[in-house]
Amino acid sequence: WHGLHYALTGSVWEGAPPLNILASGGVPVGEEDVGYGPARVLDPASVAALQAALDQYSEVDFERNFDLQQLASEEVYPGIWDEPRDQLLEEYGEYLQALKTQVKRAAETGQGLIVAIR
Repeated sequence: WHGLHYALTGSVWEGAPPLNILASGGVPVGEEDVGYGPARVLDPASVAALQAALDQYSEVDFERNFDLQQLASEEVYPGIWDEPRDQLLEEYGEYLQALKTQVKRAAETGQGLIVAIR
């Protein structure tokens, strides 16, 4: 999740909405820490905006932004950035596709999303 957030935003913890969803986007729900802070919610309009942004985010963008040296120097979790790049690109590319699929499904049905990172 953290490496994917960095590739989407170019930021370790922040980044511009709506692509900052994994680490900082959405509205916190309560104060209970569920792993990396409280759960966060996106209303249906925010989900639609995220889906539009993810539709514009290409595989080329992902590969360009997935800089292993930057991920290592910024100490992005899980700290596996010395592994072969092609293997990591494949693994994190699958995570990106799963995120796109989930967000698209929610957007198409007018649903919101709850994000909790554990």
